[in-house]
Amino acid sequence: MTAPPAGAALAGLMTLAGTDLLIELARESAWVVAVRRQAVDAARRAHEAGALSGFGSSVWPGGDPRAAGLLAVADLPQDIARALGEGQALTGRAPTFGLALVAVARRLELPRDAAADLLMIGRLAGLLAHALDQTTNGSPIRARLRYVGPEPGAN
Repeated sequence: MTAPPAGAALAGLMTLAGTDLLIELARESAWVVAVRRQAVDAARRAHEAGALSGFGSSVWPGGDPRAAGLLAVADLPQDIARALGEGQALTGRAPTFGLALVAVARRLELPRDAAADLLMIGRLAGLLAHALDQTTNGSPIRARLRYVGPEPGAN
C-alpha cells in the first residue's frame, strides 16, 4: 500500500523542516542581508568573526555544480557577486547550493527567508514525482541513489 501524494509530500517536507540545511539557509541569508547593508569587506569581516557560512560542502568537495550553474545565470547585483567572490577567495571553497539560492532570492527581491521556500518547492516537485511514480509503477522511492551519468550540459 502506498501513501497518497499529499501524504508523501507532507512527510517529505516535514523531514526537510527538521534538517540543519534550513538553519544554514538562515545563516547564509543573514550574511547576504549584511552584505547588502555594507558590502565593503563583508566576507572578510564575517570570516574573522567566524560567521561566514555557505562556502564548501562535504558532499561536493570540488564545488556543487548546481550552485555553479545557478550563479552563472543569476545576474547578481555587483555587491553580492563581489562578496561571493571574496568569500570564495578567503575560504578557498565554492559557494554552496544554499548560498546560491539565497543570492538568487535576494536578486529577485523576494522576502528574506524565500530561499527556504524555493528549496521546499523544488523538493516538493521531486517528492511528488517519486510518489506518482511509485503509485503508477509500484516502484519504490530510492532516495539514496546517486546520479553518476554525464554532467548536465555535457552533450
